[in-house]
Amino acid sequence: MDTYELSFRIVRFPLQDGSCECIVTNLPREEFPAERIKQIYGSRWGIETSFRKLKYTIGLSNFHAYKPEYIQQEIWAKLLAYNITEIMINHTVIEKKETKHAYKIKFTAAAHICRIFLRLTTEKDSIDVMSLLKKELIPIRDERQYPRLKTAHFRRPRYFIYRAA
Repeated sequence: MDTYELSFRIVRFPLQDGSCECIVTNLPREEFPAERIKQIYGSRWGIETSFRKLKYTIGLSNFHAYKPEYIQQEIWAKLLAYNITEIMINHTVIEKKETKHAYKIKFTAAAHICRIFLRLTTEKDSIDVMSLLKKELIPIRDERQYPRLKTAHFRRPRYFIYRAA
């Protein structure tokens, strides 16, 4: 087996609360100084929240199958459900009112509404998705900051074992 040398560097930068963030990277120091790494890491945060939505709200933390091809099918189905939910949220017009906060649609409720919509089989069972989404609003509070969790939860995928083999 061939081996090769692989080098990393640890970039450490201060956060607003006085603590420090450490990032391990193999990006070259000349092209990516600490400030640029911090900027890239901050801009990636939206991707991380999307992964959280996929894992917990859409349900990618548990699989219903054992065979890799069926797990892959389930992953594609969940990605499709996520994309449909995001599209429905983005196309819902929220009326602006004179309130303290701006509002957005709660993703968890929207995912549930879209899941019900996708399961409907006849036209007479149809629902007005946009009207339901408009009722599920939460305030946007950009000024909030939560302390980071001190522990990391690394878990393996769990399988539902409720069927007989």
